[in-house]
Amino acid sequence: MVIAHSVLEFFCGPLHVRLECESARLRERLSSTLGMYDVRWDPPHRSIELSVHETGECTPMVDSSYLRCSRMAVCRSPDGLIATSSSGGDLTLVRSASLDCWHMNVPTSLADLEELEDFLVLVLTTGWRCLDWIPLHAGALSHAGRCIIVCAPSGGGKSTLTAGLMRAGWRTLGDDKLLLRIVDGRPRLAAVLHSLNLHPRTRQWFPEVGDLWLLPAYSAWTDKRKVSIAQIWPGRTERDAVPTHVVRLQRKLDRSASSARPLGPDEIFHTLVQQTVVPTERSEAARSLRAVAQLAGHVRGIEFSIGENAFHDDECLGALDRCLQ
Repeated sequence: MVIAHSVLEFFCGPLHVRLECESARLRERLSSTLGMYDVRWDPPHRSIELSVHETGECTPMVDSSYLRCSRMAVCRSPDGLIATSSSGGDLTLVRSASLDCWHMNVPTSLADLEELEDFLVLVLTTGWRCLDWIPLHAGALSHAGRCIIVCAPSGGGKSTLTAGLMRAGWRTLGDDKLLLRIVDGRPRLAAVLHSLNLHPRTRQWFPEVGDLWLLPAYSAWTDKRKVSIAQIWPGRTERDAVPTHVVRLQRKLDRSASSARPLGPDEIFHTLVQQTVVPTERSEAARSLRAVAQLAGHVRGIEFSIGENAFHDDECLGALDRCLQ
């Protein structure tokens, strides 16, 4: 984070975000989220200006012709995009060739600041997509000439598996957010976050993480803590990689041995589609799906099933390693 007068500046992958916000509570929350993007990319960066204001008014929901999320609807405007939240907040984009200008209005009555996350994600993903980077809600690790993309729903074990593989010598691009770009017909992954989202109980398998209960929860929706990878496993991060495999993670409710099986082409594509947000708008949807399809065509797939407390056993990753080879 860079502070210039009353404007806070952040670098989120290929984006340079300038945040202007008079409200201390909103500024603190937005800065906390933007500051998590700790992988500094080389220039050039696309400029993003985000102006945030508190207001006593509430904006009715717009139609969701561009994108629909659980708490947010987005439609296209003549100049850019208009988004509204279920709480009555709104976010407007005015776009030029070199600059995205966003104006966010947040109701003073809004107590649950988690809704700001939806707006921020829209700001960042719109900027990334403008530069032909597709965001993936997945982890990635590399080792011995292989790079795997770890896919699972939220809470599905991506972070724990990432920790287990790093302990086994792998390097990671992150456990939660990646950027995908197709370069000369081949997929490329880039890191934006070098941190892990770990539940405090992870310590029972990986004592080196320390007592995570001492750290603040980063979201009201989870007990997970955000932990810097460098502080636990120094030298175990990567900035970019060429993916070779997709690993669909399945958590078993019993203590049976871990197992792995190959995935077919349709399963690989379906797995990857579930890890990205596809806009409703046809042209944007086609662009995202095309990139995912190209990625799917260049990787092999594995379904890896792992039981409860499996990481007590150092051999729990053996089935995955054998299938990768």
